[in-house]
Amino acid sequence: MSKYLSEAWGAEMEAALNNDAEFTKATQGIELVLQQVINDAPGGDAIEYWLEFNNGKVGYHPGRADKPDATLTQTYETAAALNRGELNSQVALVQGKLKITGNIGKLLKAQGALQTMVPVLQSLDTEY
Repeated sequence: MSKYLSEAWGAEMEAALNNDAEFTKATQGIELVLQQVINDAPGGDAIEYWLEFNNGKVGYHPGRADKPDATLTQTYETAAALNRGELNSQVALVQGKLKITGNIGKLLKAQGALQTMVPVLQSLDTEY
């Protein structure tokens, strides 16, 4: 069991996504760099990582991307609820719990494919 947002969790997430046939198929043709900024994490720090989607594969990278296509900013509470499937990203956006900056059009084009991440993330044995 990995602690949510730890580098070990990130590595497990990357492996699980890259081994999921539905995710791999859905993300074919998608090239996207998605920055995640999680505020108010345990300990009070912000946690940043980025995902690089490249034609059916995803790479997890701790820290800040040089040139992200889009950045998602949220609190730890929101991120954890999204990861557990207790909150939908569209609802979080409308409620102001999720903020998106950057190329929103590119992100919207990938939205359907990105939704295939949800069941994979929920299947990870994660400590919150």
